[in-house]
Amino acid sequence: MIASPPTASHPLRALLLLRPDPINGMAASWLDLGALHVGLWSGESLIMGWPAQVTPAGTALAATIKVNGQHCGELRVYGNFPKVMERRVKADADLIGHLATLETEINSMTLELIDNQDQLLALYDLTQSTRSRFEMGEVLYLLARESARLVKAEQAFAMLYLQGHEPVIAHVPAPRFSENTLFDYFDRIRVTGQKILYKSDVPPEKSRTGVQSLLVMPINVRGQLVAVLGLVNKHGGFNAPDSKLVNAIADQAGAQIETVLLYQETLSQAKLQTEMELAQNVQMRLLPREAPQIPGLDLFCGALPASQVGGDFYDFYDQPGQPFRFAIGDITGKGMPAALIMAMSRTLLRSKVRSLQNPSPADILGSANDDMYEDFTETGMFATAFLGEYHHREQTMYYANCGHSPIIYCPVGGPAYIVDADSPPLGVLPMSLAENRMMPFHPGDLLITATDGFNEARNAADELFGYERLLALIEQYAGYSAHDLGHLLFDAIADFSSGHLQDDDQTLIVIKGV
Repeated sequence: MIASPPTASHPLRALLLLRPDPINGMAASWLDLGALHVGLWSGESLIMGWPAQVTPAGTALAATIKVNGQHCGELRVYGNFPKVMERRVKADADLIGHLATLETEINSMTLELIDNQDQLLALYDLTQSTRSRFEMGEVLYLLARESARLVKAEQAFAMLYLQGHEPVIAHVPAPRFSENTLFDYFDRIRVTGQKILYKSDVPPEKSRTGVQSLLVMPINVRGQLVAVLGLVNKHGGFNAPDSKLVNAIADQAGAQIETVLLYQETLSQAKLQTEMELAQNVQMRLLPREAPQIPGLDLFCGALPASQVGGDFYDFYDQPGQPFRFAIGDITGKGMPAALIMAMSRTLLRSKVRSLQNPSPADILGSANDDMYEDFTETGMFATAFLGEYHHREQTMYYANCGHSPIIYCPVGGPAYIVDADSPPLGVLPMSLAENRMMPFHPGDLLITATDGFNEARNAADELFGYERLLALIEQYAGYSAHDLGHLLFDAIADFSSGHLQDDDQTLIVIKGV
């Protein structure tokens, strides 16, 4: 019986709020053995007692409870017990401490995830501002401007310095420090390896330099200090969350600066292999590693990048209160440009799914086309995309297809056939012409969404795998699980292509009704 409603101000009280059953069960077990009273104590304060109405008296078996390795309280059991029972009291105390430690760790992880989500949103804004920028001065200016906005600082600066090159410097809104001062900051960080954090009690208007608070963060590329990002004068000074956010911005800036440097190196030195490796890394990191568990569906997903990587992507959107959605797409072209556009497309589609109110597949693809048409036009690229939406109760699949193939539907007991696209790819026209389509999706029905790395795979004789072989395989093995069918398709392509270099990504989602 619990003595009083606990609060979460103490780790043991929080544990009792979140996991009362094991603690109550432990206390009940002691009471069944004849204990007069079981209590959790913090010093001489009773946190919780069983039974609540009994005032403990006399001697007790006691054991320390440690949470995260620190003394947090005691478990005391009053009653006439032999000394050997001290071992059980200690074991119960250790168990309570372990449970409380787990809860504090989960709480800490939850807070960190919330903080990380806020940072990701800020970094997304920063990425949107610096995307597709390949002139270093412009990148540094946008970095300084967006950093000042995100952190709410009065001024900002960024300086890139590579040995053997002139420094590149950007100030927002106007220069406050000389180039020599910026080099002093750069050298100080290079020697100490630490950020510069300064705060004065003197108001800016009374300071000789006009600086009341200053935060200068290193920007590293490939483990080397190449730039600094500085923020000047924030009301109340720069606190720990500010430092953490600016550190994350600096990491993002390092990635952006590295991208620009790689782009420039590619133009001047034609380092194509480096570009491909980076594109492949971006591509694989963005793809889900496994399919979600969705009622009514058996799912498989997989991707096999080629040596000359492209821009294949797939994603799943499983939100509470919303139908399960999924997407697959292919960016025209190869290499780093395709990988960058792939990352933008995937991020934008995910944003549209989350922000639009009850969107249909055609709504999502249409809105994405509206936002990215200019980017596609500037880069001379486009993207095929298929987006599906499964309604479990209706056993129905709604979808929209912007130029993507192969999409194969195989109803249970029936033939497999290609689901044709009814709209050009994203980025071809200012507006999407995709319409919402519907197909029944009952137990046993199959939907195969793949990229052209499957049907366009070639063998040693330069013969295409083609649609007919793909359809025949799916019909033959339609009774397999999604997992087994997916692996069978990858294996079939690998066997067919033996002796011929894979020249395109192979990306696949298998969906089966169950």
